[in-house]
Amino acid sequence: MSNKKKGAIIQEMAKKTIDPALKRKYNSGENKNLPTPGKPGRNLGLLSLFFVLLSLVLIVGKLTFEGRLSSGPSGSPTSLPTVSRMETEETQASRKAALAPAAEPSVPAITEESLPREEPPAPEPETPPQKEYQARLFYLKINDEGQILLKSIMRTIVYQEGLLAATLQALLAGPTQDDLMKGYFTLIPEGTLINRVSLSDGIAHIDVNEAFRYNHLGFEGYQAQLKQLVYSATEFSSVKGVRVTINGATEEFLSAEGISLAGVLTRESFK
Repeated sequence: MSNKKKGAIIQEMAKKTIDPALKRKYNSGENKNLPTPGKPGRNLGLLSLFFVLLSLVLIVGKLTFEGRLSSGPSGSPTSLPTVSRMETEETQASRKAALAPAAEPSVPAITEESLPREEPPAPEPETPPQKEYQARLFYLKINDEGQILLKSIMRTIVYQEGLLAATLQALLAGPTQDDLMKGYFTLIPEGTLINRVSLSDGIAHIDVNEAFRYNHLGFEGYQAQLKQLVYSATEFSSVKGVRVTINGATEEFLSAEGISLAGVLTRESFK
């Protein structure tokens, strides 16, 4: 039931209750002190009735106002949300956490074991200093009679290790331009390479490649190329003789002309 209907019912009940009572009193004359109509006491009765009605109106208005407060937009009662104690504590805890200063990230302790160990750099191999040596190399020259003669020239050899090998490499490089202008030449076949050079008990072991096997001048050419090799190697006092191999193999003859490679070759082998 709405508050308006309640107020109307209360007003109606008040009228029905007050009006008959007053009428009975006036008609029966029970209270002789009550004013009679048309007299001044009648005005006082009306004034009292006015105040009673005004009180009822105020009561109804109060009930109506309280009903509006307790009802929502659709007129149905709306209960205020209740906040539990747990929610309040959680809210306070979250506020404290938000206001609290951010914790600094923990820094792991640095110990000697945790530090990376740097290995010392490997020492670079020492490069042997370059040296110079005045070597005697043997080339060929043709005399006035057309004979091929063995002639020596001096050459500065720059080397680090293996003086004998460096000297033989310079021999295979051939005469310089100045030497060619003076008439020097070589009969060691073009393309000849030295594979290995070693010295053992005064014997130089010289291993050459396959190109050393071919000489287009025949017997004189083979003999001349061997002379150049053997004489240049035995120029060193520590070398007494030479053993020549081709690609690691010992050959009995250098060519079909019968130039022997068996055994150790010395300067005496060409006399």
